[in-house]
Amino acid sequence: QGAAAALVQTPGDWDGNWVVVPDSLEAMAILAANFYEHPAEALQLIAVTGSNGKTTCAFLIEALLQTAGKTPGLLSTIEYRCPGWSEPATTTTPLSIDLHRCFHRMREANVSHVAMEVSSHAIVLKRITGLRFEAALFTNLTQDHLDFHKTMSAYGAAKKALFLEYLRPGGTAVLNGDDPYVRLLVGELRERKVLAFGRSAGSPVTAGDILLEAGETRFQLRTPHGSIPIRSPLLGLHNVDNLLASAAVGVALQFPLDQIRDGLESVRAIPGRLEPVNCGQNFQVLVDYAHTPDALQRVLSLLRQLPHRRLLTVFGCGGERDPLKRPLMGRIVCELSDEVFVTTDNPRREDPRGILRDIEGGMKGHESKYHLILDRREAIVSAIQAARELDIVLLAGKGHETTQTWADRTTPFDDRKIAEAALRNR
Repeated sequence: QGAAAALVQTPGDWDGNWVVVPDSLEAMAILAANFYEHPAEALQLIAVTGSNGKTTCAFLIEALLQTAGKTPGLLSTIEYRCPGWSEPATTTTPLSIDLHRCFHRMREANVSHVAMEVSSHAIVLKRITGLRFEAALFTNLTQDHLDFHKTMSAYGAAKKALFLEYLRPGGTAVLNGDDPYVRLLVGELRERKVLAFGRSAGSPVTAGDILLEAGETRFQLRTPHGSIPIRSPLLGLHNVDNLLASAAVGVALQFPLDQIRDGLESVRAIPGRLEPVNCGQNFQVLVDYAHTPDALQRVLSLLRQLPHRRLLTVFGCGGERDPLKRPLMGRIVCELSDEVFVTTDNPRREDPRGILRDIEGGMKGHESKYHLILDRREAIVSAIQAARELDIVLLAGKGHETTQTWADRTTPFDDRKIAEAALRNR
């Protein structure tokens, strides 16, 4: 197709020029950095990894940087952006060619720091080859991506590599002291600077006097440099964890406490994370990206604590993704919801009926509580039609996403827009 040469691991049986390398993914990252003249070297990079909370923490860290007088860039599951430029995200961590293109845009915009989500896929697939991080945050490790990693051990090892191989000398590993796996990592990082955060006693960055209210989360942020009160509209204990994690990054970067507070409190909402859809109805509709057993448990447990009459949940599981989590998610949703609408997520090339059967395997004993509705639009409309005063309707799994992916097509699909239309037609 006009290429002067191909870079390959195994030469093909075709005419043309090729360069044989031991690892084409690693070579692609090196070539991308060279092509864009090493833009990452002009940036201070802050990595956020973990099963849950990455996007919220990345947004919070971006806000901390801004409040501290830095010029931040953001690479997140939702959006890639910096002053004067933004584009919708295609993957959590871009392919190396796209990643260095983004860094190039950021360097051109005089960005000083970048808050970026780093997925386990990106680590294994060598997308971050050659990068060195000023700080790296590990939020937690729970079951996810076993379709790719096969075992939790391999999944954890991928995350661990970020801290062992990509943290620059003098950089700080910011670790969740409440997470059993992450705690084990501390012993392997003896030659690195480590800062732990957590709600349990013993972490240098912790929260006291936690107060969870219907519209606000409050706590006392305690650090080695003093304490300060935090008030945030981000709800629930899982967001206390996210706020603590991001505050710990601010501490690692030596930001003053008042700047850390102002940055955290400036974030009013994260797209697709308990995002309300409000058309004047007398019940709540919330859209959330929760798509793992742990994330669903956290979100549903939070919603059960809020004043409500019934909790109605619409959810599904993605195709060509870890099938072992499907019955777990079915069980969790049934145990914590009053009525459940099981539907599609992104089926991809899997039979959506088979996915629903897998989910249903964890719902035994709850047959009177759930409905199987293959069409996600119909499931959302049905849940909203069933809702009454003081109910909560949770639309889980897709969050900020604006498409639905099938075997042969990708169609526009936004839970928020569909919910809004259903509310207006109710």
